[in-house]
Amino acid sequence: MTHDTPIGPASGSAADREAAMTSAVRRMTHASPHLTAMAGGAEEVDRLLDDIEDVWLDDAGVPLHLDLHRAALPCAVVVFQPGSGSHARFYFQVAGLLARHGYHVLVIDRPGHGLSGGPRGDCTIEEAIEVADTVIAYARSRWSLPVVLMGSSLGGLLAVFGLLRGSTPDFAVASLFGFTAKAPATAPPTLVLNGERDAAIPAWATRLFTRWSGLASTQVTVVPDAGHLLFHDHLDTTLPIVTTWLDARLCSTVPPP
Repeated sequence: MTHDTPIGPASGSAADREAAMTSAVRRMTHASPHLTAMAGGAEEVDRLLDDIEDVWLDDAGVPLHLDLHRAALPCAVVVFQPGSGSHARFYFQVAGLLARHGYHVLVIDRPGHGLSGGPRGDCTIEEAIEVADTVIAYARSRWSLPVVLMGSSLGGLLAVFGLLRGSTPDFAVASLFGFTAKAPATAPPTLVLNGERDAAIPAWATRLFTRWSGLASTQVTVVPDAGHLLFHDHLDTTLPIVTTWLDARLCSTVPPP
């Protein structure tokens, strides 16, 4: 791992926590032939993990950690919101494969999660949206590239909630609590994915939620025979859907990985 900026904890408990999380997702992936195959084999699993760069931002005095998966020739930056209670390192495969396809990916450790500071597990919806806006601004200032806001499970809902609250990515991809907000007059093109067998957020609920949101230019795609963790258990099916949709709008000249 490399550290992009030195403001975050680089030793002691934070370093131990990073090593433990990385070891856990490495073991989990190596233990699953399906997950290992999606990465292209055991050596590729290790390469995706070893290539992660640590980025530290200052969130109102609290260290905010991001996993950076760097593309060789990026045409856009993906800002990724993890699911409920999860952390950036858990999503190393979808992020690493998107990077291989031609996108820089910044995966957020929300305050209180992963390596970020703050009370453990304590991050409100409003705080999560503000953090995503901070990361979107950072991505634009650093690379001057289009930004895609993307999320899984709760992270997908946070992406849509952010659009309702005025977040301004160029595109959004969401895999789907009480929340109310008036739909903005304009919103970026948004792809919403839902597993056909998703028991946590059924496809019918996603369609109703999307209609309720009032966001224009939103496409709902139901992934056949898939459950809830689309960017984990069904990455081999969902990644081509996402990259095809994004490439048509951002990187149509980038060859497939």
